[in-house]
Amino acid sequence: ILDEIEYDSTLAAEILEIIDGHDSREHALSLNDQLVKDADKLWRFSPTGLDIDHRRFDKELQAHALWTREQIDEWLFTDRAKQYGQNRPDGDP
Repeated sequence: ILDEIEYDSTLAAEILEIIDGHDSREHALSLNDQLVKDADKLWRFSPTGLDIDHRRFDKELQAHALWTREQIDEWLFTDRAKQYGQNRPDGDP
């Protein structure tokens, strides 16, 4: 798609590299990669993300919410994302 719209090839290469490892690569390649990784993980802190994940992992909602909060330093890269994660989840979707 990026080739079809003649998107800058340097930026396109970065975008493709970020997409390739957005939820599987543990380290971030750049600030842009950090932001994408944080956005992916922060969904898990939302009421909808908590509701889906606690059922998917067959955990009680409150216990899953507490466990999710414990993952902040391991999952998130930016201070803003960590701040948001600290304010969530409350286990009450």
